[in-house]
Order: sequence, then C-alpha cells, then structure tokens
Amino acid sequence: ILILSVIYMAISFIQVGCTNAEPSSDKTILVFAAVSLVESMSKIETKFEEQYDVNVSVNFGGSQMLAQQIIRGAPADIFIPAGNFQISDLQAHDLVYGEPTNILRNQLVIISRPEINISSLNDLRSDQFRKIAIANPQLAPAGNYAQEALKQAGLWESIREKIILGIDVRATLGYVESGN
Repeated sequence: ILILSVIYMAISFIQVGCTNAEPSSDKTILVFAAVSLVESMSKIETKFEEQYDVNVSVNFGGSQMLAQQIIRGAPADIFIPAGNFQISDLQAHDLVYGEPTNILRNQLVIISRPEINISSLNDLRSDQFRKIAIANPQLAPAGNYAQEALKQAGLWESIREKIILGIDVRATLGYVESGN
C-alpha cells in the first residue's frame, strides 16, 4: 500500500506567519500542520517548548483543509503543510510573512502485510495486491506525490482499479493497520 511518509529533519520551527495581523507576542504559538506530521511534530513541539519556554498548540489536518481554514481567517502562526501548493494559495491571499522555508522532506514508501515481499513498484501489478490505498491526490499532497510516482513508473493505469483513496495520510494508514 502506498503512502507518503514524512521524515523528521528539523528540531526547530521556522516562523512563517499566516495570519492577517502580525504574529502575536504572547507565549503561545499556534501551528497548523499536516496530519502526516503528528509523530514528528510531537518531538519538535516538546523540544521547542523546553528550549524557548513557549507553549505550542498544534492543529492537525489535511494540508488543503488547513490552508482553507487560514484563508478564511483561522489564526495560524506557523503553517507546515505536506506540500508546496498550499503555500502558493496562501501567498495569493497575501497571508505569508517572510520567505517560506522547507524544513521537511518526503519519501515514498510501500506498507503491506508482513507476509508480502515487495522488490519493486512493479510488484503492485500482481494479484497478491487486491487493494492499494493512497491518500486522495485531490486533497493530500501525499496522494498527489504517490499518483505522480505511479504514473512515472507506468503503473497508474494498470493498477487504477485496485486503488482506494483515503482522505489523508493518517486515514490511509488506518486502512492498512485495520486490514481494510
């Protein structure tokens, strides 16, 4: 099953304000982060709070949904999406202060039942894979990246009937974990 796994690369926040006003000066930072970052963000949050004596509150969700919330006035101080196109949306609405900074990178991974051996993407064509879950390419950067990779590998059309779309990476991972 394909999902995009976000690799933890940073122990500090790069502030890119996403509100209509200047970032607040109180001791709480509101971060909007892609749901695929739950584990990484908990590590970052703890270290940042310890180092800077600042409270961090994180709102997790799909990157596109979070961007739309910010556009509609949600008071995010920092936005960490799973992809770049949401930043462009915020820039178009003049909601980004400073220059966006990449602090994470993505890596395409395949997750399957332990008894299945996978040596290449081409293995996804075999009958041992009845269902292949990816995050919805229309809603999640991870799904978009997975779809692009499958198209570049020449697999998309041949496995399209097997594909099941999850609303985001966490939901897609839930399909795998539950055996669905």
